[in-house]
Amino acid sequence: MRTLITDIDGTLIGDRPGLKAFNEFIRANRNYIRLVYATGRDMREYENALKDEGLLLPEAMILDTGADIFVKKQGVYISEGGWHSKISGPSWDIKKAAGILSGLEYLSPQNKENPYKLSYCAALDDEKRVTAEIDGLLKDGGIEAEVIASHGCYIDVLPKGCDKGMAALYLMEKLKIGRDEVIVAGDSENDADLFEAFEKGVLVGNARHGLKKSVEGMGFYEAKADCASGVLEGLKYYIERENL
Repeated sequence: MRTLITDIDGTLIGDRPGLKAFNEFIRANRNYIRLVYATGRDMREYENALKDEGLLLPEAMILDTGADIFVKKQGVYISEGGWHSKISGPSWDIKKAAGILSGLEYLSPQNKENPYKLSYCAALDDEKRVTAEIDGLLKDGGIEAEVIASHGCYIDVLPKGCDKGMAALYLMEKLKIGRDEVIVAGDSENDADLFEAFEKGVLVGNARHGLKKSVEGMGFYEAKADCASGVLEGLKYYIERENL
């Protein structure tokens, strides 16, 4: 049994024929491949993607860049409350964090409600400088956080130790799945933590430069095809390699 943990936007979505082929492959191999989504979308946005894009229902999903984990149990998706307990440390105060960052004029808050995530839009001409400034301001205010920039315009602020990779590791431990049984797939900077957490991964053909640079030299498969076609290409590569 293998577990595929894949991002959605730009990784599965963006190639309708490719997504159709990917879905057909997963359906035909459901006894061999466990499907998990890891996305920056919240629950409402995720449900819209299911309806509008024709995504398959997964065995579990990581939403809001790692802030929420849901596992399918007897046909119902149940929130992993233990994860929230783990990331709810004394150094996380979302109201205080929001207040500290309210003085940064280049940050435009997104209208999302999650007690474990602040979301912003910004023109990120220098992501490292911006994330370092935000991190420094939060630390000065006593807030320990993960500051994740992606796509040149999004910034997520989450509790320390909370990102897609850490959430995926927690989920795999809960499901008693070994790290060597996992294949990850992604396209953008907020997927970097997934690749750092596991040994096998697929960079889709349209992966952003920031992600490629952050995992350069780590031996992940770089697909020639974009989006879902690239995920399927990489998935087949790892399966065929294991069967040699």
